[in-house]
Amino acid sequence: MEHASDQAGALAALNAAQFAGRVDEVPFELVNGDIRLTVTLAQCRENPQAAGPDSTRVPFSLLFRADDLPEHPFQQVQSLLVTLNDASDTLADGIMLTRVLRPVGMGPGVYFQAVFN
Repeated sequence: MEHASDQAGALAALNAAQFAGRVDEVPFELVNGDIRLTVTLAQCRENPQAAGPDSTRVPFSLLFRADDLPEHPFQQVQSLLVTLNDASDTLADGIMLTRVLRPVGMGPGVYFQAVFN
C-alpha cells in the first residue's frame, strides 16, 4: 500500500487526457480489498468551470458502467473507495466512487462516478 502522500500525489497527477481515448474501449477493474468489479469507462468529461484559483489541473469526472449484478457487493453501497486498475497496471489508489443513476441516453447497467477537482 502506498504512503498517504504518495497516494495523494498519484491522484493529483491524474488528468482527463489519460482517459479520454479509452471511453468504451478497454476494461478497467475496480478493487476494494478482495472484491473486484470489471467496468467500462462510459464517459470522461472535463469541467473547467469548477477550477479554483489554486487548481493545478482542469477538474474532470469519469463515469464507469458495470453489468447489473444485483448481488455484487459494490452494487449494495452508495459510495466506496477503490483502486483503479487497467489491464497492465494500477492507475490510482483511493478513488472515491459514487453510484449514480443511469444517465439519459446511456445503455443499461450500473453506473459509478469519480470526480477529480
